[in-house]
Amino acid sequence: MISPSLSNDSGGFTTGRDRVKESTSINRFVSPANGGNSLVCASVLNNVDSGTINNAIEHLKRLGAKIEGNTLQEPINCGGLVLMAIPQQHFTELASALSVDIICTWSVGDKCIALIDEGLVKALGLVHEPVELTCPKLPCTVRVLAPEWRLIGDAKLAKVGDYYLLCYKNNCAKTDEQSLHGVLQGLGVPDSIAIEVEDLVLPNTPLGVFIGSFSDGFNEYPVYKTKDRLVVRATRVVYRDGEPVEEVREGTLYDGPLDALVVRDRLVNMQFYVLKTPYNAYVGFNAGDVIDALMGENDPGIANTKEAWIKRGLGLLFRREVLKGFKPDTV
Repeated sequence: MISPSLSNDSGGFTTGRDRVKESTSINRFVSPANGGNSLVCASVLNNVDSGTINNAIEHLKRLGAKIEGNTLQEPINCGGLVLMAIPQQHFTELASALSVDIICTWSVGDKCIALIDEGLVKALGLVHEPVELTCPKLPCTVRVLAPEWRLIGDAKLAKVGDYYLLCYKNNCAKTDEQSLHGVLQGLGVPDSIAIEVEDLVLPNTPLGVFIGSFSDGFNEYPVYKTKDRLVVRATRVVYRDGEPVEEVREGTLYDGPLDALVVRDRLVNMQFYVLKTPYNAYVGFNAGDVIDALMGENDPGIANTKEAWIKRGLGLLFRREVLKGFKPDTV
């Protein structure tokens, strides 16, 4: 778990829309004028000793690094990896969250010089501290800290400790499962990509994925899809001992895993709606036909007596699939 010591004041770990706003205004590190290469940077800064430290400094200067005397004043981007100095404690916590060796191999005082993934720097708000490029304990090697990114369209997602890092275009943010929806909106991620991100992160969580809501004319009913159920979950305020308390009420619409697909058959160039349940697969030319077929077959997964609710919930499931965009397939 990432230590709470990396708080807002230290430029680190926050969640939600505020994190998105911050990521656009901090960490304006220098981009190399000569197109710095991360492999070259890592190689030049590997096994540095008293005989090669000057060569390493000259290489960084050629990349446009702001070095006064031998002090690196600002971080520099080496092809997606940012050369910077952070407190030793922060380095240890970050390395631990990434499940890699926590030993800093280039330390100067209480700071650690490292090459850190650019998205990681932006999402966590890591701040460079000016450091003298000396090597007190020979030889010195910069450690590379980078998460395993998963690419989803123009976005990328990584799990770091108890949190997720999300980057879209040139902005990055840190989030947890609960704040994911708001962060996706704050970053301006298109629905087609946002839905895929949510489907990767949220299905196995207790709350599941929010897929939309419907109204019966009196109340609004949010619908969630978990890995094995489709549920209506609403919150109301009740009073206990004179105090207002939020009470969550849940009703199961379908009991069992559901896969809704909207595909275009490449063989016949026609669009189909498909609903897969543990008991059958229903195919039709529109969502209404497929849902009617499931209801007509009395699919054993149906778990609610309110037929209209079940239809609305399944309709929201298909609507979400349409927002993802059509997939070429063979039905």
